[in-house]
Amino acid sequence: MSVFEQFQARYDATQEEEFSLQEYLEICKQDSSAYATAAERLLIAIGAIILWSESASTARLYPVMVNLGMLAYFGSSLLHPPSAIERIARISEPDLPPQAIIYTARVTMVWCLFFVINGAIALYTAIWSSLEIWTLYNGLIAYLAMGLLFSVEYLIRRHVREATDG
Repeated sequence: MSVFEQFQARYDATQEEEFSLQEYLEICKQDSSAYATAAERLLIAIGAIILWSESASTARLYPVMVNLGMLAYFGSSLLHPPSAIERIARISEPDLPPQAIIYTARVTMVWCLFFVINGAIALYTAIWSSLEIWTLYNGLIAYLAMGLLFSVEYLIRRHVREATDG
């Protein structure tokens, strides 16, 4: 069997199955994760890894996993709009103007960057730092950085709204 034939056989074996609506609903009754998004599946997997592992080093990776999950959720919302921030914004303001939709997508990108940087630092502290440094960063500094990002974004949003409202 050639390489191409092997690839074709593996490709054919992994093609999506088609279900009727009734079959899909039956599957969902038996397994609620059947209708989970990719980000939700990642969070389920993270939780399972943490629960099944009893080692302290795996527990130290928890903040890394959370950042990966949040990155997956926020990032996937950019690929499949509305963005995560737009969804939050529409709770208080259902009729967003077009410029607000662009703004919320950009804010979602900023949060994605935050999750990448925060997750990388959390990984560094989990692998190469003492427990004290890991605790300081993941238990205090990361939350302060998150609060700072919230605050700066809020001030920018107020400034942008004042400029556009006149």
